[in-house]
Amino acid sequence: MCIRDRYMGIVYQSKLMSLLIFGAGSKIGQGIVRKFYQSGNFKNIVCADLFPSYEHLKDFYTFRENLDQTPSDVKLREIKIFEKQDLFEAIQESAQVVYVTHNYQKLVPSKLNLIRTTAQFVKQNPNVQRFIAVTPVELDNYFESDPQNEAIKSENDARSTYPNLTLIKSDVTVGNYSQFVHFVAGSLANNKMLQLNSSQESAYPINACDLADAVVTAIGQNETRGKSYLAQGPQEQKLADIIQTVEQLIGVKYKGGSSFLGLSPSQNNILSELTYPANTRNFSRFLTTYQTPKSDGFEKITSIKANVRGLDSLKSNKSITK
Repeated sequence: MCIRDRYMGIVYQSKLMSLLIFGAGSKIGQGIVRKFYQSGNFKNIVCADLFPSYEHLKDFYTFRENLDQTPSDVKLREIKIFEKQDLFEAIQESAQVVYVTHNYQKLVPSKLNLIRTTAQFVKQNPNVQRFIAVTPVELDNYFESDPQNEAIKSENDARSTYPNLTLIKSDVTVGNYSQFVHFVAGSLANNKMLQLNSSQESAYPINACDLADAVVTAIGQNETRGKSYLAQGPQEQKLADIIQTVEQLIGVKYKGGSSFLGLSPSQNNILSELTYPANTRNFSRFLTTYQTPKSDGFEKITSIKANVRGLDSLKSNKSITK
C-alpha cells in the first residue's frame, strides 16, 4: 500500500500513519493541527486537504513554517487530495482520522457529500481506532436552501455509516484560528464589502483554540465514541457585536464600500456570482441566515473537560489574524 502525493510528485511507501487530519487547510483545521503537534501524542501527523489553489497551499506552508519553530520530534507532512482514491488511500494508512469541514466553495467536492464519503472510507479500514468529525457552523454550506438542516442530515448520514463517529459541532469561533474572525479581519483591512445586516439570532462564540483542545482530548477518551457534542462559549452575542470587537482590535472600522450596481454578495443571481468570489458570497449568506445551532441530541463540550472561553478571550487577544 502506498499513498500518492501527486502535487509534490512524491510516492510514500507503505506504513501505518498515526493521525490523519483531513481538512487541515482552513484556519480552524490549522488550529487543530497545531494542538496535536504541540501535544506530542502522535509522532506522525498527515495533514490532508483539497488545496484547490496555489494560494491555499501557500497559506498552509506559511502556517507550517511558523509551526516548525516549535521544538518537536513530531513528523508533520501535507498531502493534496485530488480525487476519492487519494482520500481512500490516506484513510487506509491511518489509525486515527479527524475530519474538518473544508472552507472552499468552488472546484471542490460538496461539503455535504464529503463527510459521508469520509465515513464510508473509515468504515472500510478496520485499523482505524478513532474517527472524529469537526463541523463548525461558520463552515457549513450556505448555498443550500436550508443550510442547518442539510448539514445535520449529512452528519447523521455519516453516523449511520460509522456509528462510533464522534461529532463535534461548534458555534461561531473566535481567536487566532477562527475562520470567522480571519474573514472579518481580512475584509475590514481591505475594505471589502461586509454584510452588516447580519442575523439577529444569538450566537455563543467559542475560542477556536478551545475547540482544538476538545478534539485532542476527545480522541483519547473511549467514552466519546458514538457521541455528539456542541461546542459553545458562555456568553451570548450577536454577530454584529463580534464584528465590532474585531474592528476595535485591529483598529479598522468598516467604511461602507459601495457595491457594484447595488449588488450584495448574499444575493442569489448571476450578477452577484460574477461580481463576488464564492467564499465571500457563502460567508455573506452565513451572516444573514445564521441560526443558533440546535442542541437536541448533543452533549455540552464541557463534558469532555474542554475549556469554553468566549468573546472575552478575543478581546484580550491582540494578534487575532495569525
